Amino acid sequence: MQKPVWHAPRRVLAVQDAWRIDDEWWRDRPIARRYFCVQVEGDLLVTLYHDLAIDAWFEQRG
Repeated sequence: MQKPVWHAPRRVLAVQDAWRIDDEWWRDRPIARRYFCVQVEGDLLVTLYHDLAIDAWFEQRG
């Protein structure tokens, strides 16, 4: 399993929220993601997601 890559490593202090999205199930590549809003060192909130279709982790930007 691929893990999230940080520009500078930060320890996750707490998971603030978690949710799953399953969408576009009718397409060739449906969306299946598990999202996590986490608090990391430096008191930052970051949203990460695990793309279940390709088993890879990403940081949501923007």
